[in-house]
Amino acid sequence: MKIFLTILLAWTITSNALSQKSLKEDLIAHYKFNKHHLKDSTKVFDETKSNNGKIIGNIIYESDRFNNPCGALFFDGDTYVNVSNSKSLQKPTNGITIAVWFKIKKGADFFNQWITICCKSNINEENESSPQYRMQATAQTISLSSSFTKNVIPQLSYDKWYFYAYTYDGKIVKGYLDGKYFVEESYFGPLKINDMPMEIGRDMPGKMEKFYGTMDDLRIYDRALTENELLELFRNEEDATATDFCQNILQSKNPNLKTNKDSLSIIINQIDTTPIDFQKTIEVKNSNIVIYPYDHNVDDGDVISINVNGVWVKENYTIKAKLDNPPNEAIIKVKVISGQSNFIVTKVIHEGKIPLNTLTYMIDDGKTKQYIKVNSKIGLSGGIKILYNE
Repeated sequence: MKIFLTILLAWTITSNALSQKSLKEDLIAHYKFNKHHLKDSTKVFDETKSNNGKIIGNIIYESDRFNNPCGALFFDGDTYVNVSNSKSLQKPTNGITIAVWFKIKKGADFFNQWITICCKSNINEENESSPQYRMQATAQTISLSSSFTKNVIPQLSYDKWYFYAYTYDGKIVKGYLDGKYFVEESYFGPLKINDMPMEIGRDMPGKMEKFYGTMDDLRIYDRALTENELLELFRNEEDATATDFCQNILQSKNPNLKTNKDSLSIIINQIDTTPIDFQKTIEVKNSNIVIYPYDHNVDDGDVISINVNGVWVKENYTIKAKLDNPPNEAIIKVKVISGQSNFIVTKVIHEGKIPLNTLTYMIDDGKTKQYIKVNSKIGLSGGIKILYNE
């Protein structure tokens, strides 16, 4: 009996490992849509590390299908995500799977409006390569490309999570709802490669449609997954552990970061993939400091994000000229940590009329005021290190 149980346990572990491997095999993009405090909030991050996207419009997070706060992205009918073209996104030609969890917002007319999940095209013209592929549906139809649309009536309700998937193996398109097959149709047309970006939540070719609802766990594969694999995706609970993505795991909105010296470099690396040029190191005499950033030269429309010790304290912030009495919203109050390098990082979101963003940080520790000039540009953030010893 003990031998039998050992064999059974070993088979179960091996089976689960192989199963998890199969769900990652030929996965070309995977978006969990979780809010990341240590990364650029205007982006959605691809778990395969290849195809990060930029949010165009309003950034609104909602609870995911496991009720984890800020674990899913809400699309308000105008917002969409732009993902640059890549070799991996071009791969699907003779096979594809697109799978997603979504919820239709009450008020969306999904009998007439398309449920627009993703589309690899950003032009109005609809032809054999525009889009290369798409995932769209209404209450009556599903669509994979410009030449494949199938009439079907799945039963969908408002404000309810659904797991929806299409597969195409070069011969047959199949549709799945909540892990169960519900439609198939023969189709022999190849998916023709284009050089266009992929858009999530917007479909331009033919007539522009946008999504009104919430998405979670969007996956794109360069092959047709089997029915068993899709059922396993539907049952997948790897993110079911209670997590509040609205809360920074390191600290609250007021950055009183408590961490050891070795972890600081890790935090810096996790902020964003943009390189950081640390241009100055200063010392302060008090742990509580006030920071006032302003445009060093002229008010020319620079838009920046500011990160202090791993927290984005200002996001998509239009920097203004210096004021003698700046408003409260222009002031950043933080508490620095004794015995290590604290940091401020400036990331440029949009350069104004005059290229190269140059701003000044006024840093007041209650005893002295220091004025530090920082240069940054698109693709290279500027930084300051701050030392404090009790």
